[in-house]
Amino acid sequence: MSISAVRLSEHGSAAMSTAATAVDRRHDTDDAEAAALGGILAGAPIPDGLQASHFYRREYGLIYGACLAVAVAGEPVNELTVTHQLRDNGNLEAVGGAMAVSALTNSPDVINVNYYADRVVEAWTQREAAKLVARIQHGEDLEVVLPELMALHRSEDTENIAGKQSWPVLAPEAHHGLAGDIVAAIEPHTEADPIAILAQFLAFFGSCAGRTPYFTVEADRHGLNESMVLVGRTSRARKGTSLGHVRRLFAEADPAWCGNCIVSGLSSGEGLIWAVRDPIIEMKTPKGGGPPQGVVVDEGVTDKRLLVVESEYSSPLKMMARRGNTLSPVIRDAWDGRSLRSLVKHSPARSTDPHITILGHITETELRSLLTETDAANGYGNRVMWLCVRRSKELPEGGTLDPKALSSFIRNLRLALDHARKVGEIKRDPQARALWARVYHDLSTDHPGLLGAMIARAEAHVTRLSVLYATLDRSPTVTIDHLSASLALWQFAEDSARYIFGETLGDPVADRLLELLTDKPDGTTQTAVHRALGNHVSAGRLNACLKQLESLGRVIQEQRKTEGRTAVVWRLARG
Repeated sequence: MSISAVRLSEHGSAAMSTAATAVDRRHDTDDAEAAALGGILAGAPIPDGLQASHFYRREYGLIYGACLAVAVAGEPVNELTVTHQLRDNGNLEAVGGAMAVSALTNSPDVINVNYYADRVVEAWTQREAAKLVARIQHGEDLEVVLPELMALHRSEDTENIAGKQSWPVLAPEAHHGLAGDIVAAIEPHTEADPIAILAQFLAFFGSCAGRTPYFTVEADRHGLNESMVLVGRTSRARKGTSLGHVRRLFAEADPAWCGNCIVSGLSSGEGLIWAVRDPIIEMKTPKGGGPPQGVVVDEGVTDKRLLVVESEYSSPLKMMARRGNTLSPVIRDAWDGRSLRSLVKHSPARSTDPHITILGHITETELRSLLTETDAANGYGNRVMWLCVRRSKELPEGGTLDPKALSSFIRNLRLALDHARKVGEIKRDPQARALWARVYHDLSTDHPGLLGAMIARAEAHVTRLSVLYATLDRSPTVTIDHLSASLALWQFAEDSARYIFGETLGDPVADRLLELLTDKPDGTTQTAVHRALGNHVSAGRLNACLKQLESLGRVIQEQRKTEGRTAVVWRLARG
């Protein structure tokens, strides 16, 4: 085999493995295809990248093609317009008639269309890879087939190769219980991303419920205070729109908490402690003389529940970067549920048993530019769930949600809050413990680079989310459904972090090396790399970074013969 074929074989191994292990999942594929079409016919936007050729069933491909034609014509995509389109192009009978189109809308799942579309594309990729492998097995020249197989693999992972992941998709399990029902009710009437509604609802509930529900892991106490930051591609991601819907629910369910315990304006650790401070007592000598006595000079704050909502989360990140600012360590201690104390001489406040939740909005560009290597290394970044959001649809006239439609949800929300304030410690039931044992290894596995630093508390986040779902269900234990929902939401958070931070390592020299080698697919010498870095990096530092990248499987070192001595060449492991 030629050298080029050997290299193709190296880079095509992932695609070969996928194809070789592909199994016939026709039933699951049919379900995903029908679910995707049902959601589209019910008003969900056309998923990015989904093509008619991706559908396994020919009739579903024809129906989706009609959906695309209607959308291109500028008409609303629904059962009626798609049926007319199929009739006009002569395909209505081929798909089973108008009844077949209508049957797809019986139980539409508008929220999870992107999830089902991804499953359709995934199944198509497996089928196409299996066909190519079969050609190889039947004796076709490897050098002819393998480039096609590699191209297929790159088609689903092109963004990964460029250091950018595909947009994360939320699995349906995350829409469990009351939270999922509320998202489903609001989603058709807002341009906000369903994940934004879900995440902010959970953050609001966790704050409002207070410290009473908790889960114990060894000596650590995990409460419901889960901090989340919504990350939009642009400022038009409708992050604030979703907040308004959630706030309206809690203003009805617990007006006192909503009026007194939601603040904004994070600027310093001392300011955050002051918002939940204990009574301040000073020793003073009585006017009539005698020994000093403790006098309450500030009544403090009785309700230690605090939800900090920052619609411009770039501001706190800028504050954290200032020399001497204590915001980051105080936020870390607050997430851990520890009592807080300020050591500033003129502001000696402390807070016992605070319950602080932080909810923020930021754009992707701002986050990447403002989150420092220190924030990731010191544990601040992995105490936050970073969630990608975008506008779900366009509603030129706005939504038409009837407030009366939320009355039953508000009643159930009040019941869940009442339950939360008396439930105490929550544990997993036997089925949930069995599932936890199966997923624990993967959750607790270390990952390299900046991404690894940002998702290093996966087990803690999943635990807190599962207790949130259980408390919303008014359950005394975490069940397998609650754990499955929390795993689905955490997977979205992990995929979001991967999308935002890519495969950067958090080391500026190592990241710059990857950029340089990306532009040199055939590799380059170490001398050329050093020159490209402007000769500002010492040889020792450069060697250390290259060895680190090699140990992580990101780059490969090769010895190449030249007219003179053998040259050391470095290239990306993915070629």
